[in-house]
Amino acid sequence: MMKNFKLFKNYLYYSETDDNLLHEYQTHIQDESYRAYINMLLGRVSHKSIKTPVLVIGGTNDHIFKVKHQKKLVSKLPQAESKIFDNTGHNMMLEKNWSLIADKMITWLEIN
Repeated sequence: MMKNFKLFKNYLYYSETDDNLLHEYQTHIQDESYRAYINMLLGRVSHKSIKTPVLVIGGTNDHIFKVKHQKKLVSKLPQAESKIFDNTGHNMMLEKNWSLIADKMITWLEIN
């Protein structure tokens, strides 16, 4: 899927991200570890076992972990905070607004 530029762009990035940058990013994509993939599909962590504060960061244009799924996760965690960034895809650390996301993470970590 990640070798197809259209799918790569649609699933991982906000649609207005510069195509030239995305072509460069795409050259660095590797296959996911099969074991990690299976763990993501089958591995389950009991929400009751998570006692620490959690920050869930998402993007309105994340087509892998949709906002409704992020909100559902946050609702199950007793000390969770959620921040959803507009016009942001799954690979938010490479989006134009990456510094806003990093600032949110730093501020949250300083408080918690």
